Amino acid sequence: MKIENIFFHTTSNFLFVLRDFFDIDILKSRQSKITSSDSIGELGIYEDSFRVQKTWYEIWNQKTLPNEIKKFTQVIFPPQIRKLQDVKCNVPWHQDWMYLSKKIMPEKPHDEFCVCFIPFNNNPSEYPTVEFVNNPNQTKLEHKKKFESKFNSFFLDDKFYDICSFELNFGDALIFGNQVVHRTCVKGGHRNGRLSQEFRITTDESRLVGKDYYDLNKNKLDIYFKDED
Repeated sequence: MKIENIFFHTTSNFLFVLRDFFDIDILKSRQSKITSSDSIGELGIYEDSFRVQKTWYEIWNQKTLPNEIKKFTQVIFPPQIRKLQDVKCNVPWHQDWMYLSKKIMPEKPHDEFCVCFIPFNNNPSEYPTVEFVNNPNQTKLEHKKKFESKFNSFFLDDKFYDICSFELNFGDALIFGNQVVHRTCVKGGHRNGRLSQEFRITTDESRLVGKDYYDLNKNKLDIYFKDED
């Protein structure tokens, strides 16, 4: 396992590449489950009935995040699962804080969280990836709304510079802060059908009562009840 610190400015503005981070055998079993399912909904997002399986979290057993972001200990349930089938599934420039803000999701806003992107194709470099903006002074930006949908509906039309993307292998992952500007990256020769999971990870203090989390310290998925602490 190797961790590449691409940039770290704040706990909302960072990017790490996690090389050989996840167990290949577990990933392959999850890959088989995803590819055999036809529960794909709007814009290549797998339906809730498919996402709410506790076994998705087995890949997090005994995993430790980089020291700079160790405060993120609670993996939010359930994960996002995607299959990019065509250009309509591509995600425009955005920041992920927008999708978990009180304005958009008043029933489950998390004050702090980061995102872990895991490709599930055997050769991820043959498929679209994610590209990021490295801006040391990045803060929350005002998003525009493209259309009425709970997915891919917000975007940024600013000009961005210092853009980076990475060749990933099966078993690698990307983890980044919720204020990092990013989008789907499609290059010449990329194929349709990118499979991926995205896990959002929050802090102990940002947990919501009655919601499920996988605790990276306890290696356990459970419902959070405030009176247990």
